Amino acid sequence: MSFSLRLRLHYKAARAGGVKSQPGITMGRRYRRRRNNLGSVVTDVVRVASRLPWWGALLVGIFAYLVIHIGLGGYLEGQLAAQTGSQFYPILEVRNGRFIRLASWVGHACLLAGAFFAIRNHFFGANAQRTEKGIVGVVARILGRSID
Repeated sequence: MSFSLRLRLHYKAARAGGVKSQPGITMGRRYRRRRNNLGSVVTDVVRVASRLPWWGALLVGIFAYLVIHIGLGGYLEGQLAAQTGSQFYPILEVRNGRFIRLASWVGHACLLAGAFFAIRNHFFGANAQRTEKGIVGVVARILGRSID
């Protein structure tokens, strides 16, 4: 049986309902931008804080700030300070400096998102729309960068 005949038979069987189509399969390679895993924490905090009461949203923002900015950032600064006399200190300073700034930015953005939804949910209730969550996430990221 030739390839074209098999292909036609497979197409007819798929049209008849015997084979389910697979919409997730795409031809060729697609460019996918690598996302920052720590930066996606802001999106998660926005999603969680938008569904909680005002005091829960505030606690989520404060907790995320403490864990990310104070915990992770402080740990990395401590590791950097421990290597002060090392000959690899300049390399570690550049590498850990990036992560420290990133942890600071994400921590501030999470705190701002939690504070926004605490105020919003206090007055309007926890029923934020998807577009509002997206706008708050973007604004929190922008303001988080400018707080440093």
